[in-house]
Amino acid sequence: MFKYSNNKIIDHNINKVFEVVTEVENYPKFIPWCHGARVISRSEDEIIADLIILFKAVNLKYTSRVTIENNIKNDGIALIETKMIKGPFNFLESRWKIKKIDETSTYVDFSIEFLLKSTLLEKLLTPLFNKACSKILNSFDEYIKNLP
Repeated sequence: MFKYSNNKIIDHNINKVFEVVTEVENYPKFIPWCHGARVISRSEDEIIADLIILFKAVNLKYTSRVTIENNIKNDGIALIETKMIKGPFNFLESRWKIKKIDETSTYVDFSIEFLLKSTLLEKLLTPLFNKACSKILNSFDEYIKNLP
């Protein structure tokens, strides 16, 4: 099983950070391995979306349920959790936890865990996922800095 987590302080207001994390359709703009995203349905607290992962010659598509707990107004924290509901994994979950530090800074904690159905793909992709995951928060930070 692959596991990765990292955290970073982002110099942006928590509401903007929350908006970017919940805009799943824009994940290909800042998640290194994500090359496509299509929102199937969206409500205030749930998104169903297809994501396409591309690593070298490996192309994987999966569908996820994204649950959103927005408690920013009450306690300055939001949780965005993703669980695969269909795809090439035995198990895939990710989590973005964002916490307000002050009006211009937000603590972001990102984690992901998965197990591919194919042992061969698991062995092949794990080193690539390690490298790609280490870039997520920096890519996210760069992306949000360049937004209008």
